[in-house]
Amino acid sequence: MIMDMDEHARACLRAILDGKQMQQLTHTGIGVGYVDINYDTALHSLAYASSRANVRIKPQLMCELAGVQYPMPMTEVLNYGNDYYVASLQGVDPHTWRNDDADVEWLALHICHTTFEAAEAHSKAMLAVNAQAVAKAKEQA
Repeated sequence: MIMDMDEHARACLRAILDGKQMQQLTHTGIGVGYVDINYDTALHSLAYASSRANVRIKPQLMCELAGVQYPMPMTEVLNYGNDYYVASLQGVDPHTWRNDDADVEWLALHICHTTFEAAEAHSKAMLAVNAQAVAKAKEQA
């Protein structure tokens, strides 16, 4: 059956394996829209060509600084012992959530991410802001 799947279905299967949230187009009494679904429902829909197009990977919220986009930072505390990454001007630092003062402060500063790639993009955005500010100051001098 997988051999019959198109690129959309393959991308959805990769997303499921990566633990990404899936959504399905539904028709409700108030209109048409996407709702979050569990993996079983997504897999069932992807198995049939007639319902495949109604499944999608939930779009990720993005932030932007100086024209550089990065995924939304963490907004909630992690379970004790979970790994996370802190974006800074110096790059990315890996950490383990201990619920200590540093964890809580970095979370409040919106610089924590659950993946290295997201923190790296955020770090690059911070550097772009600084470069943009310096360029603007030089123009005004």
